[in-house]
Amino acid sequence: MAHRALIIEDDPVFGDVLRMKLVRDGHDVTVAMHQEEAYSSLDSEKYDFVMLDLRLPANKNDLDPNVQVGFDILDYIRDRYDRDELPVIVMTAYEETSQTAVRALRANANDYISKPFEDSPISLDEKIYGIICHIDKSKKDGIKKKRHGRGKKHIVVLKGECIEINGILVTSEKHRDILLLLASSCLMINPEKKDRKNAAMPGKHIANALKITEPTVRQYITRFRKWIDEESRRLGKGPVARDEIIRNRRDWNGYEINFDDADISLEK
Repeated sequence: MAHRALIIEDDPVFGDVLRMKLVRDGHDVTVAMHQEEAYSSLDSEKYDFVMLDLRLPANKNDLDPNVQVGFDILDYIRDRYDRDELPVIVMTAYEETSQTAVRALRANANDYISKPFEDSPISLDEKIYGIICHIDKSKKDGIKKKRHGRGKKHIVVLKGECIEINGILVTSEKHRDILLLLASSCLMINPEKKDRKNAAMPGKHIANALKITEPTVRQYITRFRKWIDEESRRLGKGPVARDEIIRNRRDWNGYEINFDDADISLEK
C-alpha cells in the first residue's frame, strides 16, 4: 500500500536519494529542506510518516544548521499528532547516534536510524517496513474502534461565552476559557475540519493565551474534572471519569477535548 511520506533533510543529494528510494517503493514523497519549509508542509498536507534529520537550518538563508532545530520540529509534530497518528523516524549522524537517539525517543520519535545508513545495525528497509506495519495496524485498530465503539457519552454545547455539558452550565470563567481554547485549538467548531488535526495543546500555550502560569493551567483542569464529576453525580447524570471531557497526553505536556467520548457543537 502506498503511503505519504515527508522527508525533512537539508542535504539535497542525500534527500534526493532517499526520496527516489521511497518513490521506487511506491510512496508519495515531499521533501522539506529547512524548518520553515517543514512547518509549511506539515500545515498544508497530511502525511503517513516523517523521516526527520535533526541537524537542520531554520530557513533557506540560515548557514548554521543545528540539532535543536530538528528537535523543535519533532516537538511541533508531537504537539499536533501522537505517535500513532504520525510516526517519525529520526535520522542522526553516526557519531551522535547514542545520546541523540535516546533524546529523540524521549521526545516521542517512533524510531531512529544512523547516517550513513550503511553504518546502521538495522537497515533502512527494515526501519521503514516496521513503520509501515505500525501505520497499517493503527489504521485497522482505528476502524475497529470506530465500528465497535461505545459512542459519545457526553454532549458539549458552546453558546457564545457559555458552555453546557450534558445540560450542566459551566459557571466558572476559568473553566470556560480553557474549554473554549481547547475546542478552537482542536478545530472542532468547524465540522468539515473535524478529522484533520485533533491535536493536544501544550500547557504552556494555554498559559500564554490566558496569561497564567503552566502549573495554574494544570490546577484549573484538575479542579474542572473534579467539579464536573461531582456536579454530574449530584444531578443524577452519572459519573464523569478523569479524561472523558479534557484529556491530557504525554504527562501533562498537552491537552485536548476528548472527542472519542464527547460530542461538541456550536449553538448560534
